[in-house]
Order: sequence, then C-alpha cells, then structure tokens
Amino acid sequence: MAVMAHVFVVHGDLMALACDAWLVPGGNGPGQTWLPALPKRRLPRPAGWGDPGHPRSCLLAETDPPDPLPFLTDIVASDRYGPDWWVDGARDFVRVASRTLAERGRASSFGRERPLLALPLVGTGGGGATHLSGELVRPLLAALTAEAAAANVDVALVLFEGPAWAAVQNARRGDDAAFSELPAPLLAAADGLAALARSGDLVLFIGAGMSQAAGLPGWRALLAELAELRTPEEDAAFRALGELDRAAIIQRRLPPGQSIGVAAARLIGERARRHGLGHALLANLPVDEVITTNYDDLFERASAAIGRPCTVIPGGATARGQRWILKMHGTVSRPETIVMTREDYIKFQENRGALAGIVQALLLTRHMLFVGFSLHDDNFHRIAHAVRQALGGHKRFGTTVVVEPNPLARELWSDDLAWIPLDEAGDRAAQARRLEIFLDRLACEAATATSHLGDFRYEGALSTGERSLRDRLAAFAGSATAAERATGAWSEVEKLLARLGIHHF
Repeated sequence: MAVMAHVFVVHGDLMALACDAWLVPGGNGPGQTWLPALPKRRLPRPAGWGDPGHPRSCLLAETDPPDPLPFLTDIVASDRYGPDWWVDGARDFVRVASRTLAERGRASSFGRERPLLALPLVGTGGGGATHLSGELVRPLLAALTAEAAAANVDVALVLFEGPAWAAVQNARRGDDAAFSELPAPLLAAADGLAALARSGDLVLFIGAGMSQAAGLPGWRALLAELAELRTPEEDAAFRALGELDRAAIIQRRLPPGQSIGVAAARLIGERARRHGLGHALLANLPVDEVITTNYDDLFERASAAIGRPCTVIPGGATARGQRWILKMHGTVSRPETIVMTREDYIKFQENRGALAGIVQALLLTRHMLFVGFSLHDDNFHRIAHAVRQALGGHKRFGTTVVVEPNPLARELWSDDLAWIPLDEAGDRAAQARRLEIFLDRLACEAATATSHLGDFRYEGALSTGERSLRDRLAAFAGSATAAERATGAWSEVEKLLARLGIHHF
C-alpha cells in the first residue's frame, strides 16, 4: 500500500510555526531575515558543500525538541536557471531533513503521527526566482507531495506574502487529489463550512485540543504539573477529585499572595514557543469572530503573522471589520482573568454575563464551528441551554469536529450540532492529523484572496481566463474618465481592483 502524505498550505510566518524541521534559505549561509530564529552555535558546512552532485541541504544547527532542526538549503542563484533548479533544492531539503530526523530517532515533537517539515516558496524572496514565482507553484507542490510520500513525512508550504498564498491556494482549489486522504463525506463537510465562511456566516470556537498540537499540556496535564504532588498516595487522592477541586487544592497550597492563574500563565508562557499548524489554518479563514476557552495566545500570534491583529475580549475595544477573540476563561497576558477553580467558575456567572451574551448571540445568529473542544465545559453548557430554549429545538447552531469522538456525547448533542466524525477506528494521532488535513481543505476552499491576479510575479500561475480578466479590468480602469473617477462608486471599484492586486492603470 502506497504511503500517503500531505502538503499543507499556510499563510503565515515560517519562523513562528511549530514543526520538526525547517528550510533556512541561503547559499553559503542564512540571510539576515532568518538569523533571529536560529541558534547562535552552528555546524560547519559538510565536505563538498556547493559542489555539483552533492545535496544542497545540510543540518545547520543542533536543537533540542521541541525546537525544530534548521536545514540550510542552497536556493540562491541568478535568474539564468529555470524553475526546476529551485524545486530540486526543495527536494533535497525534504530528503536530507527526513533522513536526519530518522537517524536521530526524532519523532514528531508535537505528538503528530509523522514529522512535519516546513519551507517557504523557495527562491522567491532573495533567492533569484522572483520572476518565476508563479511558474514555481505547481511543480513545487507536485515535488513536495512526491518527496513527502517517499519519506513518510508531512510538509507545510508557508507563504509569508498574501499574493503567494492566493496563487498557491488558487492552484489547488477544487483539486480533490490534493486531499486524497479525506473521504467524500469529509470533503463535502469542509466545502460546506467553507461556503459559510465565504458568506460571513461562520464563527469559530477553539478548544484545548488545538493547543495540545503545539506542545501545550491539556487541562488535566496542566493541573498535574502545577500540583507537584509528593507521594503516590497523594497523587491517587488528587486524581480522584474533579478538575475544579484539583485546581482549588493547588490554589490552597500556594504561598500567600500567589495565584494559580499566575502559575498557569508562567508555565504556558514557557511552553508556547510557536503556534501550531491548526492555529495557522484557522487564522487563514475569512472569519472575524473567534471564541476560545484556551488561556494561551497562539491563535492571536498566528493571526498577527498574516496582518490580522486580533483584539482580545475582555480588555480590548473592537472596530467594525476587525478580528476579535473572546477568551471565556481568561488569558495568559492577564493572569488575574484565568478561570480554573470552582470559585472562579461561580464568579464567571456573576461577573461575565456580557461575555456569555456574546456567545449566545453568535449561536443564535451564525453557524459556530467547534474545533478541539470536548463540549464538557459547564459554562458553555449553561450558554447552550439558554440558546436551546430560545431556538425551541428547531435549529442546529453549529458543527463540531472532535478527535476521539464519544458516541454518547454525540447522541446528547445530536439535536444541536452537526457532528463530523474523522476516523473513529483510528488512533488519536491519526485522527488529529486528519483534522489538520480537514482544516487545510476548509482553508483552501474558503480562501477569497485574489491579490495574485495583478501581481507580475505570479503571471505563470494564472489561467488563460484569469489573464484575460485581468487585462480587461486593467483596460477598463485605465480608460476611466476624470468624471467617472470623481464619483462615489469609483472608490468601490478601486477597492475591488486592490483586492485583485491591480494597482497600475
């Protein structure tokens, strides 16, 4: 049976993504852009580096998990080469990096079913292939898919610029073969949610499962680390308590003046070095309203990396058209807001009614996608009960995609939520990976970015119809009279042209 592999496409910052290995562009050494993310101590180049016939990728520095291994890859050249030269450099990276990870016995640092390798659109920054950006897209996707399958790894193609991301997503939109690991029902479910996202009717609810994929502990593991129990007997007694009571015990045992919220924020801050693949894929969606029970700021980081700063509620003022995230249980940037103990939950009901009202309003008027959320939270149950009564049981208010779905939980929520099963027969790691592929399909089909259309760098990625449309729009805009440009409608035309990347007319 052939090994299946997947190439993810992400709009974001390569240096901020949680992965197992990443491509550092360079020739004799990394460029200035990449230095902040690299260890100061680096390995010497191997013998024969730069000679024909030798691999063009080599390990640049040793790191300890979960920090990814950096691989210097020679993808810097003049414009005398064709696209294949840069694609071959990317091939070398996948081969060398996957082999090095295997030789060191480094499985994925984030509990993934297989390692994740990440790279940019090679050669299109300072690598000499700017003029070939569009021509690189399809051959690079094909090469990465083949090499990833041969090495039994996954690959994330991380695009920092909007036009690059638009070009790559446009190249694979509607291509079911690029998502061959998803059965037809999952493809249909992802495409249905994408349509809701494009129409502005989708909102997100992000649970702890997404942050665990970035190396953060789950709720129970977090409590266990904070408890620092001393004997097996005490550990057994601690585990016999409910989660809220475990948190209360931790709080009682802290020195006077110290808070479990501060302790949790400190631990999360130490672990949350990079956001996960799931955070990036969710941040790529055309969604403005996000709700989470997570304390970390990983989604906010992923959103900021693509130029969509995210206002945190409570604490920030929102503006129309600006993305915001409601932190139901507090945030690490304000440890005093963190909800962990039973007393905290009671205070939530007393002091955060407005937050619950926002969630209720979104459940009543929009479609909420739950990702990585177990549906066990008591505060959410109270909110959902009020919504259920208001709807009278006549409408589902959302969709949930859950790793390791519980059939009895599915029965309990069947009247309220559409339930998307991933692979109930697979293990947790396999299901978590399938969730990432599902989110990749969702992000691809939901993408409304078209800024590559008028960008000369991506001429090679355009279809005949796209080129014709671009030329006609540019001609129309260029022929507009002064009187036409003075109208109120012209500002809307300019906005459309800007979204299409057409600036010169």
